[in-house]
Amino acid sequence: MTFFDNKGIDCLVVIGSHARGDDDYDSDVDLLGISEYLDKKIFYVNKVNLSVYSYKHIENMMKDGDLFALHLKLEGKALINSVMFNRLIRKFRYKTNYTYDKKISFVMGMNILHYENEILNWEVANKRIAWCVRTFLLSSMAEEKNVSFSKKDIALFSQERKYLSYRDCLDLINAKSFKGKRNTLLNLLNDFISLIDEYRPTRSEFIRLMENESILINTIDQMRFDFYSY
Repeated sequence: MTFFDNKGIDCLVVIGSHARGDDDYDSDVDLLGISEYLDKKIFYVNKVNLSVYSYKHIENMMKDGDLFALHLKLEGKALINSVMFNRLIRKFRYKTNYTYDKKISFVMGMNILHYENEILNWEVANKRIAWCVRTFLLSSMAEEKNVSFSKKDIALFSQERKYLSYRDCLDLINAKSFKGKRNTLLNLLNDFISLIDEYRPTRSEFIRLMENESILINTIDQMRFDFYSY
């Protein structure tokens, strides 16, 4: 499999529900390409999402205990070059804590609620609602070193740790399936943000997060325009 300038993908991995075997009609096919040459290229074709990163980038994510790297380690299945993939995932090390990730999650949810009346693209907003809840709960699971990326397992963890009920948590994780505004989801998101208020960043932390975290910066812009879909 080759891409630009005949520089190839050296390893191809399937992740997410299709790797776990719990995919359904609404599930996307999430693929990761690892290359010695290409870095940070993302392709969307219908429900197939292909992200391409350099070997060094993924290696650094593994060493840093990144949640995406943990996803790869626990559930990724190599379609091409399992030797390279196995060499990479052996480098994973958990962070001491995931407080920083939790604060990003808090700010994401807070921003969606704050900009509610300015949002034109609810497809993006709903995807970020799901991202906010999943990222926070996965961060908590990672701190316990007991992680599953299955949405049912995440919802069960939420209920056991007295965040949201199993059903309410699933509703928020499934928000990404909706294209329009859902007041019930916003009410649940507000409840969730209230429950995790201890992770509200200080003013100076908030400013740094908004300056340095591209997902926060890009989400605000994307929600305000109706021609963005991701």
